[in-house]
Amino acid sequence: MSSNKQEPKWIKSPAKAYLLDLIEKGKVPSTLKPREVHDEFCVNRPEFQAFGYKHFSNRLRALREKVADRNDRADRDAAALASDRLLCPRPNQDGFGLPYWPDSEAKEVLCEDIDRGNHLTMTKEQLWSSKPEHYESFPFDVFVKHVHQEVKTRKFHAYIADKAKKVISENALKHMPFAK
Repeated sequence: MSSNKQEPKWIKSPAKAYLLDLIEKGKVPSTLKPREVHDEFCVNRPEFQAFGYKHFSNRLRALREKVADRNDRADRDAAALASDRLLCPRPNQDGFGLPYWPDSEAKEVLCEDIDRGNHLTMTKEQLWSSKPEHYESFPFDVFVKHVHQEVKTRKFHAYIADKAKKVISENALKHMPFAK
């Protein structure tokens, strides 16, 4: 029986990941020829022992094209968004004729008030009437909803951060109504 050794799969190999990482970090200049790249970066690496040089130039070209396409995609997306914003700019008002909340000065001032804890020491009406950005731009009932929305969003972001850091125990997470 003859033993036909097959080359391992390139697609998920550590060799491909290593070469892709080198290209993404800019350690492999695009001016280097495939043989130079192989001899300088790959020939002594254990990941490449099973592959040799046979298909190296094609694989290197494909990886270079993949990285270039990724980089170009971000530029194309930014240009497309800028073009779309010229045709359809961000709204200044919402559907009710009020200022667009995410871009409003009232939101910035409210975030500062929440950072200082004013929403806990003042009533919602006192908070609303304390700044002209609030009472000149938004009715009281809408403003109160934005206060609740901002507090709830901050709590959620804190929960996500704690969950990612594993500050919250797994047992406690199981008994939280919104945790899945």
